Parts: sequence; C-alpha cells; structure tokens
Amino acid sequence: MTMWVLLLAMNLVMPITSAVARSHDSQAGWIGYCVAIAIGIALGATSVWTLWTMGRLVVRSTPVDDMRATRQLRLLYGVAFVWPFVTLLASGWLLSAVLGMF
Repeated sequence: MTMWVLLLAMNLVMPITSAVARSHDSQAGWIGYCVAIAIGIALGATSVWTLWTMGRLVVRSTPVDDMRATRQLRLLYGVAFVWPFVTLLASGWLLSAVLGMF
C-alpha cells in the first residue's frame, strides 16, 4: 500500500466521520445518521475521484527526470494531504445545513 492510496483512503473516510460526528452532536436520530452517511460518502467519493484524476493527469504530463516533475508531485501530495481537512469542514457544514431544514 502506497502513501498515495492511504491519502485517498483518508480523503474518503474523513468526511464520513465528520458528518456522523456532527449528526451525533445534534442528536438527529436514525434519519440524521443516514443522511450524514450519505453526505459523507458523496463528498468522500467526489474527493477521491478528483484527487485520483488529478494524480493521473500530473503523472502523465510530467517527464521522468525533471526538477519540475518533482515540484509538481510534491505539490500534488501537499494538496492531497490538505484536501481531507477541507472536505471534513464541508461535510460538517453541509450536514448542518441539511439537518437545519428538518
């Protein structure tokens, strides 16, 4: 298992856990948990798909022995490390907005 796969797994799991925790804090009941899991999976899967696609594009477009390639791959890993925290906040915000409608 590579670091890239672990970052992708983190991108999938963090929005789900954030949404479930927010649902637990708001005491929304079973419907709240189901909505939280659905929102978390949707955001997590979208995040993983986006990073996977960007990773393929960066790897295909960079030459093998180039300093620019190293810089681009470092930037890609940096974004892949920060992105789950963005989706974590987005899932909590989105779930609060959805649960506020009920």
